[in-house]
Parts: sequence; C-alpha cells; structure tokens
Amino acid sequence: MINMNDKDMNNIYYILNRTPEQLEDWWNSMDNEDQEYAMWIIKAYRKELDRMETVYDDFLPKDDTSLAKEYLKKFQL
Repeated sequence: MINMNDKDMNNIYYILNRTPEQLEDWWNSMDNEDQEYAMWIIKAYRKELDRMETVYDDFLPKDDTSLAKEYLKKFQL
C-alpha cells in the first residue's frame, strides 16, 4: 500500500465498518490533527484501490469486468 502500515489499515477497516451516524460522531470527536490523519489514510487507501484496479484489470476477461467492478464498489469511499 502507499506508505500505509498495519495501524493505518486497522483504522481504515474501522472507518469502513461504521454507519454514517457513527462516522459523524467519530469525526466530530477528533481534533484537527486526527482529522488530517484520517483524511490522509482515506486518500492513501483510495489511491491504492485505484492502483489495484489498474493492476488487476490485466487479469480479468476483457469482455466483462462488471463482476469485479461491482465487487470493488463496496470498498470505495
């Protein structure tokens, strides 16, 4: 991943598994520094997903990538 460590990935998993209400409460409870960090890991994870899509596109059948793209949608922020 793009300069992300295990702690960063655990934090991404936390973010991805919250409801919108939980995320709002969590976001509002943080100071500016923590919010900046959260945005950094979200952006880094998003870039990694884009990179993975490009890499794995080469392994998918050229005529139908809808299954993979549909699967990847659940990981997009």
